[in-house]
Amino acid sequence: MTEFQQIKKRQKDIYYTGYWLRYEDEVYHGERSLALCEEDDTYFYPDVNYHRMSRSSWEAASHYLRLDYQIITEGRKRLENDAEWRKKLLGAIRYWIKRDYINPNWWYNQIGAPQVLINLALALEGFIPDDIEEGLKKIVLRGIFRAHEGVTEIEELKSTTKFVTADAWTGANLIWGAATTIKYALWIEDEKLLRIAVDRLAREIDFAREGVQADGAFCQHGPRWYSGGYGRSFVYELAPIIRILSGTSFSLPREKLDILLLHVLDGQRAMMKNASFDFSAVGREYTRAGTIGAGPLTKAIGLLKDSDGIPRHAELNDFYNELILGKDDHEITKYYESIAQLCHKKNGVYIGIRGRTEGLFGAEICNDEGVLSYNMTYGTVTCIMQSGKEYFDISPFWDYSKIPGTTSRSEDDEALLSHKGWESTLETPCRAYGKADKDSGILTEKAVHDGITLMASFFAFEGAMAALGTDIKDETPEKGQLFTTVEQCRASSAEIAENRVKCGKLTYRNLDKNTSFISSLETRKGSWSRNNLSSSKEILEDSILTITIPVTDRGKYGYLVFGEKEVQVEILRNDIDCQAILANGKKLMAVFHNDASLTVNGRRIEGKKGDIILN
Repeated sequence: MTEFQQIKKRQKDIYYTGYWLRYEDEVYHGERSLALCEEDDTYFYPDVNYHRMSRSSWEAASHYLRLDYQIITEGRKRLENDAEWRKKLLGAIRYWIKRDYINPNWWYNQIGAPQVLINLALALEGFIPDDIEEGLKKIVLRGIFRAHEGVTEIEELKSTTKFVTADAWTGANLIWGAATTIKYALWIEDEKLLRIAVDRLAREIDFAREGVQADGAFCQHGPRWYSGGYGRSFVYELAPIIRILSGTSFSLPREKLDILLLHVLDGQRAMMKNASFDFSAVGREYTRAGTIGAGPLTKAIGLLKDSDGIPRHAELNDFYNELILGKDDHEITKYYESIAQLCHKKNGVYIGIRGRTEGLFGAEICNDEGVLSYNMTYGTVTCIMQSGKEYFDISPFWDYSKIPGTTSRSEDDEALLSHKGWESTLETPCRAYGKADKDSGILTEKAVHDGITLMASFFAFEGAMAALGTDIKDETPEKGQLFTTVEQCRASSAEIAENRVKCGKLTYRNLDKNTSFISSLETRKGSWSRNNLSSSKEILEDSILTITIPVTDRGKYGYLVFGEKEVQVEILRNDIDCQAILANGKKLMAVFHNDASLTVNGRRIEGKKGDIILN
């Protein structure tokens, strides 16, 4: 068997394991009986509305996704032995080709459909008549030529050096396109095209504005944090390519694998708790069911760890076991300068703190997803997890004016929708920065939004977080009372006392005697369509814990969150010049907004503007 034949066989073998069945989505599990379209002797799914257009969750796409599901689950043997079933499958492919449905969201037309249809082409190889083969090529090449901007013929692609233009794909989008090109080369058995596609894919595994960052984070749609969204797709598409090429002359260079694993092991792994991502890491995908979970990343890590010559194998294996078991004891503290994010995992608790600063995008509205996300875009967003399920599928039930960690006023959905223009600018008066050592970290931010300003600092240590806010001002108090949100998460039960709440293994405690917690555990109703206009309008309900601190004239707050290991915190300063705590009577954590001094245990400490102290 030649190298090329070995790679092609590996690709088919991975396909039949069900690797590309990404989510347990209704598109795979709807009606599976194909009906005859008498108009042209093709086959379709009678329960699918092929003409209902939506920019996400496109119903017509379930046509090719169901075919994909049936071929994988029924297997190669049925394809070979059941002529009637095979006839229906081919007739269903012909149905799609003849109508060539086009969605207003380009992704479905140039990435979604081509990547599934090329998988079908390889799976059905040997059974495809000429008219279907030509139709499949037309749709698949639409994506390939878009990935290699400016090329309109395969022979041109094989002879040109023009792969990237100002309008070309980047990051996960490019990897999707290059992966489709690789599979197409295997289908038409063109070794030169395979080499070109692999080289183009390898070039995208690099540090870039959209893609992997030098600190392991991942950005897409500009400098916007997407480690658990597009970054997850980046890894998911690369893993099988790395696997099928491993040990051959087509294998990716070691330096490319190192960059990918920096993203996986020093980026994604640090942003997860018990197989769930920090909700900020998935971008607008948190508005889709199931997407805070590891999902297809588990399959990807499984393939990577079993690939020949893979670096950091032991760490990959540990990460894979964490994802499979849904439980991890991995400990790390890291500040990601590229995305102004602090991640801290220790003593069974994950703490994520998201900042916003000039040159970074915040949250995103795209394809009618994330329309209520205004209060997630200006930073001071916290994600605190002990079980990993605290925010899982919370999108239908959240009060989006009370995002954990933020200071804002109560607004209903209609009022939040009235905020315009916030999702598309790199210019912001917010300024966040931070620092971390092996065991602790600080993120501080001057937050500015909607006439509200404040200085907030977050101190993470020993699996705990202390949060201090000061100089809170409101230019438009007539719009309503300001609140700092300590928490808003899913909870089946909670012990609520004055200024102290225990939920599961997490405890929340007020540190400022001049303010008070307002806490509630209530059943809420809502639908996915609130924040994802293309999603289901079905009314669901869940139990939500909310803890807020009303902002007083003093313009300050202070609170503490910890897990099973109780900690003690003394507030040393909380003012416009300095915010500082003493943790457990010995660890000084301080940030200086201006030149100032501190006295700690009789010792005077001088700080310059911008200094962060962790000792």
